[in-house]
Amino acid sequence: MSSQNVAIKVFKSTGTTTGNAASTPKIEGLRVPDVFKDVNAVAGGSITTVWTPTSGKRVVFMGLTVSVSAACSLLFEDNSAGAGNFVFRTPKLLADTPYTFDLGNGVALSAVDNVLKVTSSAAANITGTIYGVEL
Repeated sequence: MSSQNVAIKVFKSTGTTTGNAASTPKIEGLRVPDVFKDVNAVAGGSITTVWTPTSGKRVVFMGLTVSVSAACSLLFEDNSAGAGNFVFRTPKLLADTPYTFDLGNGVALSAVDNVLKVTSSAAANITGTIYGVEL
């Protein structure tokens, strides 16, 4: 028996759209990250930009592999600090321990050209890779 590589495209329903005669499922394809951003000893004690998209594009944050220099949690925010800008918060991370977080199909920032920012709950350097797509 010969072996073959088979690619499978996975879809999920994201609601419905209404046509003239009936409702048709709205389908969204599974995203594959193609943008990887290096986060190299970024000081996380104050809010810092970690992903600036290409002009005219929207960041879809899909995950990260990260470690921190001191125990803390990380808060990722959409464009600025403040209420309503929450994207993702890690649980409390141990110092110098690698963690990976997969956000599935990702969390899209609220507007084109918005940047992804991060801050930490304690003074710590953040090192790792964040990834996703720009639409």
